[in-house]
Amino acid sequence: MRILVLSPSSPIPPHTGGKLRVLHSLIHLSSSHEVSLVSLFEGHEEATFLASELQEYCNEVYLFRNASSRSRAVFKTMISGYPYQIARFWSPEAYSFIRDTLKKERFDLVWCHVISTSVYCGQDSDVPVLLDTQNDDVLQWSRLARTSRSPLKRAMGYVEARKMAKFRRERASLFDIILTVSEKEAQLAQQWAHKGTQIWLAPNGVDVRHYRFVMQDKDEDIIVFCGAMDVNRNVEAVLFFMGEVFPMLANEVPDIEFRVVGRNPARSILRFQDVANVTITGTVDDVRPHYTQAKVAVAPSKLGGGTKLKVLEAMAMGVPVVATSTGAQGLDVEDGIHLFVEDEPRSFAERVVMLLRNEPERERIAQNARALVERKYSWESLFKDLDSRLAEYMEARNR
Repeated sequence: MRILVLSPSSPIPPHTGGKLRVLHSLIHLSSSHEVSLVSLFEGHEEATFLASELQEYCNEVYLFRNASSRSRAVFKTMISGYPYQIARFWSPEAYSFIRDTLKKERFDLVWCHVISTSVYCGQDSDVPVLLDTQNDDVLQWSRLARTSRSPLKRAMGYVEARKMAKFRRERASLFDIILTVSEKEAQLAQQWAHKGTQIWLAPNGVDVRHYRFVMQDKDEDIIVFCGAMDVNRNVEAVLFFMGEVFPMLANEVPDIEFRVVGRNPARSILRFQDVANVTITGTVDDVRPHYTQAKVAVAPSKLGGGTKLKVLEAMAMGVPVVATSTGAQGLDVEDGIHLFVEDEPRSFAERVVMLLRNEPERERIAQNARALVERKYSWESLFKDLDSRLAEYMEARNR
């Protein structure tokens, strides 16, 4: 097939879960299809470098500078009916190019990564459109409205949830296939999808060859959180952990070290640099050494939809995970078998302490988690299954 892939941002470098999903879709689609990528990129990024890197995975690469900064997008969404995500990822040049390309060239499928890229697709085209949602955006904004510590963010979450719900209802007839990363989000998609649209479960995954299982003696009581630290849901997760969980851990385990590993820490995170036994790494070239040194990984998320790739990475590398319900959502895991799920600060802290002090229990959870990841969550097997479904769909459509 000839596939046109639309991405709201360059998947290189792959430093967020969304970028990883886009990158692995390109890697696996290009092995058996002709793939053309149209992607936005940010002002500080070098287009020539990005294009040369992406050529490895695509037949054609077209990059357009994002015309909207975060502050501009906030202003635009405040004075218009546009949802923030639509205002944030916008390029008039990309819009014109994609519309012209779909008129002049023949594609078998348009693959939209997240709903914001669907604005570039006309509803008058006969090319089937696949929407890879990655998250349920309305659910994500609604959680922000309910749980954020900031009154301003709560208000924005409420408004954006309503705007996004309206936007996706208006765009629903465009999509022939909708991919969701969890059963819950598949059920939610049924409520707004157009009649006749197929909804497929396509979970997030992990590169099991890159994130190898490492079981070794660990003397230091290191716990780790990995995630881009300029992403609001990660910032909120660390603020919750530092405010309500870590003080109990520091009191119980005096030599504990908590590492926050991720790019561009927000100012609210950088202030923890002065807290004893807390390390804010900022950008790192490779997160794997931090997983290797850690006894426990934490996913104290309160916001966001989809599934957390950081949880899969830790599981793949044999690091036991303690997560909130939101941190573990969308994964086919059993509490106490593959990881531990704790939503209350005290029980979360107690579970971390238990794992720090109990090596056999760490090994049991780690081995179970790695086996699950190999069986159900490798990118290679996930996209192989998805490719088979696409082939069957296109064959039936073209009869």
